[in-house]
Amino acid sequence: MTMPDDDPIVRRLKALHEAETVRATRDLARSTPRLSSPTIRSSMPRLAPLGVAVVAIGILASLVFVGTGSRLGRIEGATGAPITSGVASAGPAASSGASVMTSPAPSSAPSADPSSAPQHAQSVEGRFRLDFELPKTIWTAGEPIEGLATLSLVDGTSVDLGTSGGGPFGFAYVDPNGKHDVEPAWTSDCRATQLKGDKPMTSGLSKSGGFSESDPDAAFFHAFLNGDPVVRLPAGDWTITAVASFVEEAGCTGNVHRMTASIPIHVLPSADGQWQPPMASSAEASTPSTGPTPSALPEAPRHSIDWRTNVVSLTATNLAIDADGRSFVGEKPILLHSDPGSSRYWTLEATWHEDGVEMRLFIYFAADDTSWWATEIRTYDGHRPANWIEYLGTFFKRPLGQAYLGDLDVTSSDPLPGRLVLDGLSISVHPR
Repeated sequence: MTMPDDDPIVRRLKALHEAETVRATRDLARSTPRLSSPTIRSSMPRLAPLGVAVVAIGILASLVFVGTGSRLGRIEGATGAPITSGVASAGPAASSGASVMTSPAPSSAPSADPSSAPQHAQSVEGRFRLDFELPKTIWTAGEPIEGLATLSLVDGTSVDLGTSGGGPFGFAYVDPNGKHDVEPAWTSDCRATQLKGDKPMTSGLSKSGGFSESDPDAAFFHAFLNGDPVVRLPAGDWTITAVASFVEEAGCTGNVHRMTASIPIHVLPSADGQWQPPMASSAEASTPSTGPTPSALPEAPRHSIDWRTNVVSLTATNLAIDADGRSFVGEKPILLHSDPGSSRYWTLEATWHEDGVEMRLFIYFAADDTSWWATEIRTYDGHRPANWIEYLGTFFKRPLGQAYLGDLDVTSSDPLPGRLVLDGLSISVHPR
């Protein structure tokens, strides 16, 4: 219903509204020192004259509602709760009686832990791309650590490569605090392969490396490289790096590439505190096995060797030779030589002097189209003049391009008694 402006009721309502506006303004001015919220001042436009084209009862109700709100410094609903255009604030502004507009409160549900999400690192070098992925970055001491490295081509073509016999991939495990630093190693043989655009090369985490017995961290290297093939790390911060090393031609004569992609991780102590890394101390890690000592081989200090020629690389954590009742451990200096022979035959020959006599250890290798092995091992007998102690058979047999890892313990009685022990043995061959 619409009422004319000269209607007595309308004129009366206008007068009441104007009086109420003046009173509200005066009250608000008096209360301003006690109320500092800008939302109170912003409520003044709500007191603008109301349109008269409304039902009279509605106008009266509005006047009472606005007038009450102005005097109280807030607008209340029937329940007495503040009315806001957003979500009611639970903070200090709400408790002060001011009406506040807020964004919806954040969900109380926990957010996903970034450390439990897969992590990815990538390196691009020309047409080659190396991707490295770990399923998470927080691990527990003793827990097997898994990851995947992928070498692919960004242009989708194919290319001939030359790689080590064991493939292009290696992995570094580095404690950023400088305590441990395990860098990967490759055999020096060359294998022709092809990287196809639709078939990337991949590798899970693996362990490789080399070290000197005089290295202060030798105990850690022994335990990490010669023990469990599964990657497990002690508690602390680590950086795991995938490395792809290859030559951009099948004959290993082209451009050399060494690509890396790294992901930092953190290893927590084991939950029950029971798992202890085998490399906990140098003394513990370097202590010989408590198993039975061979009766024919008197105890001698453990002596590691690292022998390398152009066709053979041989390392061992311990060498012991029992030659007709005398013990020899390969005292330095050692003269190394190989007869390169051919792709079917070659040798490793070590000569040294120990306990006043000349000693020798010769290994004779053979190969066919698929495998390599040793057919004979000989040592001197520790006498002067010396005679040979011969160990005949098939030793270390592995597919071409793969290294032998293990232990050797052999005895001989023809023509002379003897025993040869090589613990923690690693042999890789590079026949010409």
